[in-house]
Amino acid sequence: MQIIRAKALVDVPWKNAGGITRNIAKGLVREYTAWTLSHADVVIEGAFSDFSGMTQLLTVVVGETMILETKDTPIIAEPSKPVRFYGGLAVKPRLTDCPITDLNLMFNPDQFDGTVISHSTP
Repeated sequence: MQIIRAKALVDVPWKNAGGITRNIAKGLVREYTAWTLSHADVVIEGAFSDFSGMTQLLTVVVGETMILETKDTPIIAEPSKPVRFYGGLAVKPRLTDCPITDLNLMFNPDQFDGTVISHSTP
């Protein structure tokens, strides 16, 4: 196992300037990304990027609940409780208290499946 320190990750600003993403790892199949693991700081309410063809598992790891507004039913992203949704879903986050940091696992569901299990420390 390789331990990756947070300070070694590179900050990548979002196109909409609503946050920063740090890529932790990714798997390639030929020339395209088949899965990726990252964490992001969400500081303002702006549309998520389109990741059509991918399944996204988002887990709030720092901060409070974030509401993921969609055209149908909102998705409630509570701290340490992963939520799963289609990466091409039009999502706009609504912060309920303050900026958050989330962990994102995204993968091509035709090739992979994934699970995020949260463990809290005493």
